[in-house]
Amino acid sequence: MSLKGLLPSGRAKEAGEINKSLLTLCRIISALVDHSTQIPYRDSKLTRLLRDFLGGKTKTCIIATISPSAHFLEETLSTLDYAYHAKNIKNRPKANQKMSKAVLLKDLYLEIERMKEGLESTYNLRVL
Repeated sequence: MSLKGLLPSGRAKEAGEINKSLLTLCRIISALVDHSTQIPYRDSKLTRLLRDFLGGKTKTCIIATISPSAHFLEETLSTLDYAYHAKNIKNRPKANQKMSKAVLLKDLYLEIERMKEGLESTYNLRVL
């Protein structure tokens, strides 16, 4: 059965994009669990947005919404399988460092000075 006959063309396209994003997310979860060197984050907008939360330096929680109805058994099993794979992703959360205003300003001034020196040396090379 095709969704195209049931949905207006715009909604069918949107449903296709959602399915593509979810499939890409599933591939990324599998790649992260298998410690693959190639993670396809760029394959969908959803995965580009979630990149920092998947296998990154943040704590991540997944909530799997399932149904007790036998009518939705296939979707429930698929969701549970998806969540099982996702829970095996190992993140390395790091706490953000709080910087005082004075330290931050000092770092910014040092960065500005380094940039000025870089510009001056580039200008001096052009003149010679």
